[in-house]
Amino acid sequence: MQQTKTTNHLTMPALPRPRLDGLPLPVMIAVVVFCLLGIAGLAGRIASAPAVAPAPTPALPVIVIQREAAIPIAAPIQQVAQVQPATPRYVVAFASPDGSALGAIPEPALSAITGRWGDTYVATTWQGA
Repeated sequence: MQQTKTTNHLTMPALPRPRLDGLPLPVMIAVVVFCLLGIAGLAGRIASAPAVAPAPTPALPVIVIQREAAIPIAAPIQQVAQVQPATPRYVVAFASPDGSALGAIPEPALSAITGRWGDTYVATTWQGA
């Protein structure tokens, strides 16, 4: 007679149990905390390592290529313009916009103008007054 095998009596092989499976909960917490502190300490040591300076660049050789000196050709000197001596322009000075004429004074620079009355009169200081 032929024997038949049924699946009722089959057993699974036993899986290897991890080593930390039988440890109590407080011991497991202490192991995890110790591992985290170790990882944080290593990360801090890596982050605070001094920066390594790059190696200095060696001095490069200087190559001089010399050629014949060019013969300078002197251009003839030409006088383009003659500077005329500056002749000051004179304007009439008044004591105030409706005052009497004081006489002719050199035209004041734009930076010396201190006030303005309309389009024709400006105030300036001349000889301290």
